[in-house]
Order: sequence, then structure tokens, then C-alpha cells
Amino acid sequence: MPTISAAPAPTKPKSGPVSVRLIDSWEKANETLRPHWDALVMSSSYPNFFQTWDYLDTWIKHSGGEFTPHILVAEQADQVVALAPMAVGPVGSGGKKWMRQLTFLGCGGAGLSEYLDFLIPAGQEAEILPLLLQELKQTAKGSWDVMRLPMMHDQSASLKILDDHTPQSFTAKLEKTEENASPFVSIPSSWDDYMAGRSAQFRRSVRRKWNKLHKNHGVKLIEAGKDMPVAEAIEEIIRLHEARWGDDSQAFSDDRFAEIHRDLAPRLAKSDRLSMLLLEVDGEIVAGRYDFVFNGILWNYQGGWLPEHRNLSLGVIMLAYSLQWAIDRGLKEYDYLAGEHDYKSSWADDERILTSYEMINPSSVRGTVFNRVRGIKRRLVPAS
Repeated sequence: MPTISAAPAPTKPKSGPVSVRLIDSWEKANETLRPHWDALVMSSSYPNFFQTWDYLDTWIKHSGGEFTPHILVAEQADQVVALAPMAVGPVGSGGKKWMRQLTFLGCGGAGLSEYLDFLIPAGQEAEILPLLLQELKQTAKGSWDVMRLPMMHDQSASLKILDDHTPQSFTAKLEKTEENASPFVSIPSSWDDYMAGRSAQFRRSVRRKWNKLHKNHGVKLIEAGKDMPVAEAIEEIIRLHEARWGDDSQAFSDDRFAEIHRDLAPRLAKSDRLSMLLLEVDGEIVAGRYDFVFNGILWNYQGGWLPEHRNLSLGVIMLAYSLQWAIDRGLKEYDYLAGEHDYKSSWADDERILTSYEMINPSSVRGTVFNRVRGIKRRLVPAS
């Protein structure tokens, strides 16, 4: 059964000055930071799965060498106290990657990551983040053209500090580029309690679809790692996802993305951070869900089902099974993550806003040229 981590208690500040150094190789990060990494995630104001060591270690191994770690390490009294978990890699438009971006580890390439942030103990952001920004400035010249900070929790304690201190460090200001809603539901103690909190229309719809499937067909739920080897189950997830989404998918249609998760899923199973469920109907596997477990939260990630069985409402059925799975394990929340799908808001009872930011490096000629050309285009093409 997955371990549910309590919310981190505020970390008592250590004494002495804080120094910052750069680590620009993953081998060095593995040697010096791995023992501290997940503890820093848990000490931050909103611990999230997408910044855990296993996830980032797998991502960078399959990034095709495009991304180089650019990790700023804050140390105090010879101990690692905070990280700017970043990387430098290519970015561009029109199919041409002619600039270098500084972004969070796990972004770019074949990464789909959310709730990203600096790994600073809750309550110490105002002290440590300006030091990290100043060091970013010192390492900026010639190394990157644009800084992109995607999918940050809009309640992040870092954002106000970034707004205040980025212009001081860079003579440039971060600009908000995008907002995405991330619906979630606080998980009650039972399925009946959850259903009691939904609308009458929702209850009727789900029960009708559930009863129709289970009355007219032989149904079996398969749990990866328990009823089927994880390596086999992830292949089923890939098959079902491609069948459902085809070329519209931004996930498993990318070979590197698929390799990341072929590698990641068994690692997560060993640490009880995996939820992978498959649905067998009349002897055929027709639907599946691939989700993550971390900090008492079930993170809704990818799924799929066979379109020829769309009359069975398999998407709804799998969400019901996943929520029941989370209830049985005492998880506290199901986060449906960002994405404009009606089903997410219908199952959720609240949402967070994830915001993305961008800043051109003032010392970069390419970044400055790009910014000027973009400004001209914006003035010539009226906003719709």
C-alpha cells in the first residue's frame, strides 16, 4: 500500500551564510544530490510528483542529450538546503530550434510535467530565491537565450519573489505567457460519500453506465504489478492510448516519451508510486489508466481505450475505477492535471491555476533579436 506523506513541517533555518554553486552534469548530480533530492521536494510548499528524483532521472536519460543540467545548489553549513532544478536545451518555432532555453528539469523534449518550481523549504523562499536568481545571472552569458518557467502553481511562494527580484538581477521582467486550470477532487472516505456529493444528473449517468457494462459483459480489473507484470501493462497502455488518440496525442506517439515511461513505470512500482489499471471486457483488454501516486495524491496522467467500444463509456468507467482505487488506499486527493477536457471538471470539485512565464536573457543577442522581431509581429497583427 502506498505510503501517504504528511504535509511537510516548516524547516528550521540553518545558521551561517548561504553559498550557491552550479552543477552542469547529471553524473555529478547523481553523486552529490540524489540523497537529498526527494527530501527537498517534500520540504517545499507544494511537493509534486514531477520533480521527484525517479521521474527526472528517467526523463534526462531519455532526453536524447538535448538538455544539459543547469542545477543551482544552495548550501548552508555544508548542507544542501535548496535547488534550482533547471536544464538548458533547444527551443524554437517553425520547426527550427535556433535558441537555447533555460527551463525546469522535466520540460521540453519528451516531457509533460506540471506544478514545477524551485525546490526551497517552505518559508525560506524570500531568503534563498534571490540568491539563486543572482547566480543565474552570473551563469547566463552565452549559455541560454530565453528562460521559460512553465506550469507553476499560481499560489507558489516563488512567484511574488520572482516578480520583485528578476528585474533586479537581469534588468528584464518575467512575462506571463499562459494559464491552465488543473481540476482536482478531495477524496472522501468512501465511494458512496463521493457520489453523495455529486449532482443527481452525474450520479444517474455514472450508475447507468456502470450497471450497463457490468450487467451485460464479463468484466475484470487488472492491476499492474499484481495481476500482470508492469512491463507488459505499460505496453497495453501505449497501445490503448494510441488507439484512442492517434496522431492527436502529444504523449506516446513520441518514441522518446514511450521509452521514458517504459523505464519509469517499473521504478515507480518498486516505490509504490504507480497506479496502472487495465480493464478486460469479455476476455479482451479494452481500456487502461496510467497514473502516479505521491504525497497522498493520485496524479491523473494518461489513459486510453479502444474506439470500437465507445458505446461502453470506457473513459467514465476507468475514472470510476481509479477513484475507487484511490479511496481504498486512503489517498487524500485526485489531481486531474491541466488540460481542457469536460470530464475533468465534472469529476472534480475545485481547481488550481498553473501559470507559465518567459523572460528573454538581456545578455543574449539571439534572444534580443527574437524579442524585437516578435514585438514587431505583435504590433502588425492585431490580437484576435
